[in-house]
Amino acid sequence: MTKASLDSPVTSPDDGQCYASRLINREWFGPALLTGLVGAVFWRVILLGEIFFLKDMQRWFYPSRLMYRARMLAGDFPLWAHQLGTGQQFAANPANSTFYPLNVLLLLPAPLCVSLFLVAHVWLATLASYGLLRYLALGRAGAAAGALAFGLGGYVLSMTWSGTYLLSVVWIPLVLWMGLRLARQRRVRDTGIFATCLATQVLTGEVQAVTFSGLFLLAFVLAESGTWRQRAVALLHIGGATVLGLLLALPQILPTLDLLESSMRAAGIDVTMASHWSFHPARLAELLVPELFGTPLRSESYLGYFMNNEGGVHRAPWMISPYFGSLSLLLVGFGLCRLPKRHRRWVVAALMVCLLGLALALGRHTPIFAAFLRTTPGANLFRYPAKFFALVALGMGLFAALGVDQLGQATEKARHRFNLAVMVAGGILLFSSAIAPWAVDKAVVTNALLREALLTLGVALGLWLVFRHRRDLVARALVAAVMLQISLSNIAIVPTIDQNLYAMPPPFLPEMSSRTPKHELPRVLVSPNLFRAGVPLSASNPQLQALQQKIALTSNTGVDFGFGYFFSYSATVTAVKSKLRAATKAMQRQTLDLFGIHFVLMSRRFQVQPWMRLELAALAEKMNLVLYRNQSARPYVYVADYVEGVRDVQQALARIRTPDIQRGRGAAIEGIDTPLAMGDAAGRCRLARAPGDLIEIDCKLAKPSWVVINCSYHPFWEASANGQSLALHRANGLVQAVRVPAGQTEVRLVYREPALSTAGPMALGALVVCLFFLFFGNRPWRKVVAPAT
Repeated sequence: MTKASLDSPVTSPDDGQCYASRLINREWFGPALLTGLVGAVFWRVILLGEIFFLKDMQRWFYPSRLMYRARMLAGDFPLWAHQLGTGQQFAANPANSTFYPLNVLLLLPAPLCVSLFLVAHVWLATLASYGLLRYLALGRAGAAAGALAFGLGGYVLSMTWSGTYLLSVVWIPLVLWMGLRLARQRRVRDTGIFATCLATQVLTGEVQAVTFSGLFLLAFVLAESGTWRQRAVALLHIGGATVLGLLLALPQILPTLDLLESSMRAAGIDVTMASHWSFHPARLAELLVPELFGTPLRSESYLGYFMNNEGGVHRAPWMISPYFGSLSLLLVGFGLCRLPKRHRRWVVAALMVCLLGLALALGRHTPIFAAFLRTTPGANLFRYPAKFFALVALGMGLFAALGVDQLGQATEKARHRFNLAVMVAGGILLFSSAIAPWAVDKAVVTNALLREALLTLGVALGLWLVFRHRRDLVARALVAAVMLQISLSNIAIVPTIDQNLYAMPPPFLPEMSSRTPKHELPRVLVSPNLFRAGVPLSASNPQLQALQQKIALTSNTGVDFGFGYFFSYSATVTAVKSKLRAATKAMQRQTLDLFGIHFVLMSRRFQVQPWMRLELAALAEKMNLVLYRNQSARPYVYVADYVEGVRDVQQALARIRTPDIQRGRGAAIEGIDTPLAMGDAAGRCRLARAPGDLIEIDCKLAKPSWVVINCSYHPFWEASANGQSLALHRANGLVQAVRVPAGQTEVRLVYREPALSTAGPMALGALVVCLFFLFFGNRPWRKVVAPAT
């Protein structure tokens, strides 16, 4: 191999090449082309400032990232979030990616910064897969085609409505690339690079994709030529670099392990729950035809709900589209059928991983996924089999690149056979579109088949002209065809809306802000049947949907405006909050007072009874929504009239059903000796500043009293009064309480992550080692001969 193009003979400027040809042969042209194409696909985000929306993007990703951004700009690193639930750990939750280095992009102007953040990761996916393919000794054209198939394929683009998972998936090809470099060359510098890439992927917060990187890397190393001793040495080098990478990621790993112990996932996820969003076998047809069943973005015409019918509940698919392209699929077949000897080992390894990923992605549709959960340690912590399709998406991209590479070097007869296969595929799609109305009687299927048929036949015609008249442009023509087919079909996967729709203040903002005590968060309870009884949202009008959800303040969309949610959407729910949810059913009127719920948002069709004591605060007629104010809600901080001692959370959840405690007069406190302590309130306490990782309370008490703070209890909170340490107790099964002495007292509650005191120095030491390796480690660990590729 030479530094010149692998797709055409090496030429000099004197050979008559035009400037454009010489330009294309430059090594940087491929990355530049991929960068331009990513910019073209996301032009509405980059040029018009539009943003992604729908599903997790709006319910979780935008709110959490904008809240993170606000805290960071205020110089306050977020360890705890009071807006979510009654308060919960923020940095410890891996879904927030709090320690992720690329979060620096979130400091750009909001809310566009979040969309640009995701576009940057799609760009990273294309460039990393291009670099991986070039390292696997494929030509520039093949590498570009494979990078397009993966980075701009249906799977990766579908993750733009997920967010967190996209951040981790795009690092798979880069981690694999750097791991192979370390296994083959075993340089000190490669150890630091691989450890840094692996640590960055771990810090994204999605561990499942990290295991995909490890699976691919293990298969590739075992498939390397050489003796088993050489493979074992390579794996030892990778293992040592992995340990270094995990040390770098300790600031996220250790707090997450603490959180996992108290979460619902600690006991494992049952097979039924874990199998949600399995990849239906019928969706394999969508690899060839995009929107074959319609698109979940237009719910009224979507035909694919039958594929996610779980216990009578019809869900939109976890993936918008897995589309890969008819041309890319044929390139995969051509590459695998004409497999050259020098690529055979890694292709077989990738094929095995790809087939395993597909088997697991099918989830509940085969017994393999259930057996995997039962037999693999730690597998029951993960869910959604469709995530495993990442293995298929990357593997198909690698094989498509191989197909382009081989077709560029094939005989004229082989090229014409390939072109005939493309024409036949287009003809079959055209014939299918003609008979589809008789079989399905749905215009959605007909239109999808017809669009793909015409596109495939157009590609076949263009390739025929190139194969016949310009044989020197075969590889480039294939790249152009893949680019055209994938970009035209997948650009609809990334719908965007005007960023002003998300950034505009909700209409209920004035009412909620003006009627909330100073320094407190307006805490709202959203009725779980809000949209079942209200006006349904229309996914065919994305702007209306985004506007309606913003008005409704559902699913955390108001946290960046300073609202708190009694029950919020979260990737990790603690066992205590799950029990509380079951005990209170979320709409029992009595819990509103006890936990300081100031507002209730519900459908206008819900009949509010006089005994509920809810005052009408605001009305959104177009949405058919009503905001009620709870006049009897307890404040964020209050002095309990009396307390009852309880043994554990279960007993506390039973005691809060008593009338006096439900109305907020008393408190059930865990861990006190006195079973019943009576007495009138001996003074008052109030918030001195808005709560964050620090809560400051001013108290003026005539005698020692129990003070309840309506913030979720966690043992990592530390309490003190005038500098003297106080014991912190769980109150009412959920929040916290302290025994405050008499007199004028300044009470401070500080949240800390103890694991950071251990993880911080260790990560810093690992970082110093990595930097030393990067700058001073160009030599190999020992002189070795790299195995043949």
